[in-house]
Amino acid sequence: MVRFMPQQGHSSLFNAMRAFSYYAVNLTGVRVGRQAPAHAPYRVVASPAAAAPQAVWLVIFDSTRLDRWQVAGYPRPTTPTLSQWVRSGQARWHRGIAGAAATRASLALLLNGVREPGHLAQLESHQSNLFRLAKRAGYRTYWLSTQYGGDLLERIDPASIDVARSREDASEAVNARGDEAIFDQLDAAAPAPGERRLVVLLLRTAHLPFEDAYRRLPPRYRRWPDSVAAGAADAGQARRNAYDNAIAYQDDLIARLYRRFEAMNEQGLFVVTSDHGQMLGEEGVWGHNVLTPQVAQVPMLARARGDGQAPLAGNGDWLAHHQLYLALAGRLGYRIDNPAAVPGRYYLQGSDVYGDNLYREARVSGAGLELGALNGLGRPRP
Repeated sequence: MVRFMPQQGHSSLFNAMRAFSYYAVNLTGVRVGRQAPAHAPYRVVASPAAAAPQAVWLVIFDSTRLDRWQVAGYPRPTTPTLSQWVRSGQARWHRGIAGAAATRASLALLLNGVREPGHLAQLESHQSNLFRLAKRAGYRTYWLSTQYGGDLLERIDPASIDVARSREDASEAVNARGDEAIFDQLDAAAPAPGERRLVVLLLRTAHLPFEDAYRRLPPRYRRWPDSVAAGAADAGQARRNAYDNAIAYQDDLIARLYRRFEAMNEQGLFVVTSDHGQMLGEEGVWGHNVLTPQVAQVPMLARARGDGQAPLAGNGDWLAHHQLYLALAGRLGYRIDNPAAVPGRYYLQGSDVYGDNLYREARVSGAGLELGALNGLGRPRP
């Protein structure tokens, strides 16, 4: 039902179409069944960390794929700042595995710490939710985003978020400045003296249309021609160039976000990842919502400030979203026991983890990622 609900930021006509479509579908008597397998609940165990961070920032970008980061081996200088951080030992980068191929699904899985397809009871209970664990541990929690909140926040436990700001709360600023508007939200969310906090930021940047990330900014952000008129070989190359421009802007944005982390005197972890990857014309597909290796593989980077914060993993190591969640929960003082855990087995799920849900098993094979056969949960539509 939530997919048909009217949402802020959309036109009255669009919202009316959604409402009437929901009504029409129900009149037909169509029902979508869900045959989710039985899963044992996770066990959340208090396990105080040796050096609990004063602050954890989790910065999530949209639609960023691993192989377009220079630091991960891409030949273009798309991440000069991050590459310098890694060379100097200030940060470590990791090969990430997304939990799902769409933002709402991916963030619901990541922030609730759920690994298995069809584990709806764990998702909906929010018992292992990262915000909830942080609050229980004495942290103030923040959700700051230049994307729409809508039903997304409902999936990640809004009751456990102390300060929530999305595009709906600053639509004029985001429309005028794009992801640059996140700094206004950070200005309004300065920490109180001695405050411990978890800050999750969701930004758009590399989402289609790619040039939207930097079109409001000075020409220096157009490093590669993003149109045929500007010198691109064809429309496909122009789009890929625009994507690389967006990633280079992302690198600059990460650097400025970390400077804000320092300026606020935050002591702890600054972690960057993406909700999912992106298809860039492979097999004629642009976008995401498809279960492919390009969508499954996302970058990760972690930088610590202050004493006692051990690295999450080694440079270039594979780190699934679920492993990232477990690491962050551990830093907040909790161990998550999952009776169904299988080392090295993860999943890329589809866009609707609550309904008919396609998924593929993901396993690391050397320096690559292999996806298993396509599976599904729920009965097919009549």
